[in-house]
Amino acid sequence: MEHTKAIKGTYLSKEALEAQMAESWQEFIKNEALENPKQPFTKHIVACFELFKEYATKTEVITLNETSFYLPQQKLFGFVYHHNDYYYVYIPSPLHVLCAHLAGDAYHDTKFSQEQVENAFKSLYPKLPVLRDQQQQKITNGIRIWRNNLDILDSSCENYLRDNNYYYRSGDNDSWLCDYNPNYTRWFLDLVPAPKALQKIFKRFYRTPKTQIGIKCLEGQNWLNILRNDMRNNYTSNAQDYLQRYTFSQLATQEQKDFLAKILEVCNAGLPLEKAIEQAYKRSLVYNQNQPPQSHCRKPRLRRVASL
Repeated sequence: MEHTKAIKGTYLSKEALEAQMAESWQEFIKNEALENPKQPFTKHIVACFELFKEYATKTEVITLNETSFYLPQQKLFGFVYHHNDYYYVYIPSPLHVLCAHLAGDAYHDTKFSQEQVENAFKSLYPKLPVLRDQQQQKITNGIRIWRNNLDILDSSCENYLRDNNYYYRSGDNDSWLCDYNPNYTRWFLDLVPAPKALQKIFKRFYRTPKTQIGIKCLEGQNWLNILRNDMRNNYTSNAQDYLQRYTFSQLATQEQKDFLAKILEVCNAGLPLEKAIEQAYKRSLVYNQNQPPQSHCRKPRLRRVASL
């Protein structure tokens, strides 16, 4: 039989299998305790969730990819972006926007304290990709909080945490230093509030490709304001020329330029900018969900910017 899966000798069509999986997830989501589940796959989902819960309660940082992290003890997601010497803008990744979208008003309303930010720095610093210079020597990492020009710090934060020139780095004997050095690999960090219930986190990873992303969570970010203004001035009609000559030519990575090119391609075909952005993020989430997992031994793709 074409397009079938065998489960304990019983053949199911692809459609029937997907339907049973969906029903099993719904049973898991709607019930706190499931001693005798009715759906065939629910017990396996529960078993996976229990393993995830056990791991999350013992782990400081769960790495989602090389620049995206979940901090279960701090109830936060953290997303880092390489910052070059010229430009204080990054294009948020699809996973970043998904988490911001699902956080709702909390993404804009939450202000982080000095303690929260420093704890996030200390947790994530050892997880940052390590780049190398042209002599293959490791470059020291520096990290700072930054959400595309939006204020996300509360009144407890000291001035040097707000200063664009200062970056945190690890020092000797478990000490932490805050200084400026143009030779650092500098990373921007944005924090996104995460649900307190682990079941909601677990559910998010399953529902990722099905989520309809809105861009309300991006409002106020300077990259979006710049893009809107450049479109009004008709700078973006030729996407490749625009990315080479205008504002976003200084983006730190080619990956971000490629993603912005996809947005402009759809937009120049007649779709409004907001819809083009939503479509680009949606397609990227579905594409990434369907890709096989990459080996942790693989060198970070960000290494290509080490000579900047």
